[in-house]
Parts: sequence; structure tokens; C-alpha cells
Amino acid sequence: MGRVKFAEFTEGRLPPEPWGGVVVRPLAEADVSAVSEIYAERERVDRERATRAVSPWVDSDPHRRVFVAERHGQVLGYGKAERLRAGDEAGRAPTGWYLTGLVVTPSARRHGVGVSLTLGRLKALAGVTDEVWYFANVRNRATIALHERLGFEFVTNDFHISGVTFNGGHGALYWRHV
Repeated sequence: MGRVKFAEFTEGRLPPEPWGGVVVRPLAEADVSAVSEIYAERERVDRERATRAVSPWVDSDPHRRVFVAERHGQVLGYGKAERLRAGDEAGRAPTGWYLTGLVVTPSARRHGVGVSLTLGRLKALAGVTDEVWYFANVRNRATIALHERLGFEFVTNDFHISGVTFNGGHGALYWRHV
């Protein structure tokens, strides 16, 4: 698998005008093909492997929720929310709901799609928790700036989550009240 490249980002640059008509909704079976295409490009894997990874996201796992953003019938991105359980080891991130896997197609970036997906996930989680966690590679300034703008507060760089590594960098853990 190739290295994931972060979205281009210039600190302090004003984003273009947000697009209207972006709808955020739960992932449906009919979305698997479009989301698999986005996943394949982002993770640099073939479509078959991407479809195998994305298909289970449609199930009714009570510890995972997946949402898509669409505009004019076109899926522009997806975002997940997952309930992660911490272990007893020192430095483990807290148990709770985490925003994970925010991915927007390159042509739709900087038009408010990521903001819409994040706000949609927060709204959906408001009924099940009063706090939400988020983590990212510290080199991914675009996603960190987006989440900070939406009220996420930095907690620590000294944490780990089972199965998560931060290629070429370190992670940053954030928290927000819902």
C-alpha cells in the first residue's frame, strides 16, 4: 500500500465560498460503489480491495456510524464515527465516540464538505454521548484546522490507539463537548 498524501493546505488562507446543497446522510448500500472509489484513491488500493473494505460499513454495527456527503446526487466524501474502547495500558486514549475517516474528493475540498460531514456526525452523536474525540497525524494541518474551527480542543500528543499508526509523524488527540 502506498503512502497516504494529506490534502494541500495553506495556513490562514481563506477558503472558497462553501457550496450550497450539500446533504449529509447515513451511508446506504447504493453508496458503496461511490465510496469505494473515493476510498481506493485515498488509500491507493484497487477497487476490489476498496469495495471489500467499504461494504461492511453499511451494516448495523452499534459502535460505528458512517455518513456520506452528497450534492446533486454525487457522493463527495464520507466520514465515520466509531466507539473505541481503551485498554488498561498507560497512555491509552479514552474510551468513547471518535470521529474517524473524514475523506473528501479532491475536487470538492475547500468548499465546506468536510465541515458539513463533521457537523452531521456531531449532530448524530448528540443522542448517544455528550463528548466526542478526534485524532489526526500532526502533519495533517487541513483536518486539524477544520476541527479546531469547530471547537475541538487539543488534549495531548502522548497517546496511542490500538491498530493506529501515524506515518511520518505523531498523532494529536482532540476533544469536544457535543
